[in-house]
Amino acid sequence: MSDQPEQTSWPGVLLGVGLGVLTLLLVLAGTLWFILAEEGVAPPPDVAAEHATRVVRTGGAGLDEARDTIAGDRLLVDVIDRHGEPVPDAVLVLRDGRTGPERRVQTGPHGEIDLRDLPVSVWWEVEAEPPWAVFAPSILRPTVDAVAQTLVLQRTCGGSVRVLGADGAPFVGRIRDPEAGWLELDPDGMAVLPGRPCGPARVRVGEPRSHDDRILGAVEIDARGDEMVEVVMDDARSAILQVVDAEGQPVAAGVRPGRALGSGRVALRGWSDRVSVRVQREGQHPLRAEIPLDGAVHELVAPADREVALTLLCDQCPDALTCRPPRSIAAQNTCTGTPPDLVCICPGGDAVVSGRSASALADTAYDQQPLGRIPAGEHSWTLDVRGDRAALEATWTGRVPCSVRLERDGMRASGDHRCMSDGSVLASDLVPGTWTLHIEDVTDAAVEYTLELESGETRVLGEIGPEDAQTLPRDTGG
Repeated sequence: MSDQPEQTSWPGVLLGVGLGVLTLLLVLAGTLWFILAEEGVAPPPDVAAEHATRVVRTGGAGLDEARDTIAGDRLLVDVIDRHGEPVPDAVLVLRDGRTGPERRVQTGPHGEIDLRDLPVSVWWEVEAEPPWAVFAPSILRPTVDAVAQTLVLQRTCGGSVRVLGADGAPFVGRIRDPEAGWLELDPDGMAVLPGRPCGPARVRVGEPRSHDDRILGAVEIDARGDEMVEVVMDDARSAILQVVDAEGQPVAAGVRPGRALGSGRVALRGWSDRVSVRVQREGQHPLRAEIPLDGAVHELVAPADREVALTLLCDQCPDALTCRPPRSIAAQNTCTGTPPDLVCICPGGDAVVSGRSASALADTAYDQQPLGRIPAGEHSWTLDVRGDRAALEATWTGRVPCSVRLERDGMRASGDHRCMSDGSVLASDLVPGTWTLHIEDVTDAAVEYTLELESGETRVLGEIGPEDAQTLPRDTGG
């Protein structure tokens, strides 16, 4: 035996100390999270999302009901075609939206799918195998109460399409498949479209990406099977657009689609009789215009933005306001000050003043609801939206998912336009006035209802379905 002392293994000591510190930090982090949760502070987004999508069925306090608890997520789906008929024996591929594992399932004799004990996931991406393709929605979300969702498929006649130019030569460009996206045409002008829908349909065609203007158009095809479909493009039409200011002087602007020629002139081309363009000037609101493709030179007057002294009369005032062109969504707030005295930067033409409030549509946080319209040329204006906020409730009895659109005096609100998973519609925090509610489901069944919301009123419309499309009364108040 040696009498020399045993030397200390410093790497081992350091490793042990490091592991001890890491364990202590994990314990402290868990304790802090628990304390924050007890104090009402929301957990991190990933944790919150995981808890929000966990499916646990406990219908009551009884033991029998407690035994029905599901350990994982559940998806209950009714699969139909675009005519509303069940689709039996369709093969679907589900992918976990976070981790990506696939699950292949087949619909039952009535088009039903009931999957239990799935890995807990935020969402499931869904695809269909031929001869079916997913029409809507492409994402299925687990629901806490396992409410049945509707998945709409459309039958495909996947096959090749040959595109020819007006002179009969193979068209040089690309074509868009509903499933595969944009595909390049081969030298014979052909491409195979696996997601090509059966029957009459419109398919988008475009010039190569290397072209400056890269015009796009739509062609009609009618496929009854997997046979090749041949289409002939019309001759492209053209026009010249000149963007000018209020004094008729050229204005530097970006125009899409179009090819810049300099000095505010843009070459436009397309296969229809007119083209919709978006005009963007630096530091100004964008403009939209319809330009005829008739070979002529067209002037588009693009007046500069204006400063408007806005008087806003409101009892429950919005959190933030923006002044924007009709049919556009502004990305930033353009009104400063405090009601009733505001200063807004508005487009030179007609302008819509919208307000963001806590839950204007479907209880989402960033919805903009229209408050009023400022005519072109006005530099001072008063909007009166006094009164307590109102709400409306309805239940869509048709298919879900369904979409909701709200308009006030012809001005559309923007935000999250979806029915809830059970078809219920809740639009809250609305300014009083005339509102139009439009509901449409995945089978294109739609209904429109116009009503006058009084100050502080909650209007309960009850059940609304496709059968009400022609008979639902238009309430104008009183």
